[in-house]
Amino acid sequence: MIGRESGCQIRAKSPHVAPQHCTISEFEGQLVIDDLGTKEGTFLDGQPVVTTTYLGVANVVQVGPLFFKLCWDEELADPFPTIDESAAEVLAENPSFTTGIGEYCR
Repeated sequence: MIGRESGCQIRAKSPHVAPQHCTISEFEGQLVIDDLGTKEGTFLDGQPVVTTTYLGVANVVQVGPLFFKLCWDEELADPFPTIDESAAEVLAENPSFTTGIGEYCR
C-alpha cells in the first residue's frame, strides 16, 4: 500500500497523499493498481485510475506529488521486490525520483 499511514509499504509525507492512497497487488498473475477512493486520485501514465488497472513494465504512477516508474525484470522469480525503509524514505522525500529493479530501469 502507498500512503501516509505508518502501515504503508511506501510512505509519503505530502498532505496531498491520503493515509491509504492506493494499492499495487497481484491479480491472476499480473500486477494491478487500485486507487482507494482518494480525493487527489492516482494516475497511471497520466490517466486517472478509476478501476483496477493492469500495470506494465515502465508505467509511470502518480500519487499526489509523487511520481515513480515501476520496473521489474520479467524473468525474476519474484515480481514483488521489497523496498527497504531507506528506499521508501528517498521516494517520499524526492517526488520525481525514479526507482526500479532489473534491466528495464537502466
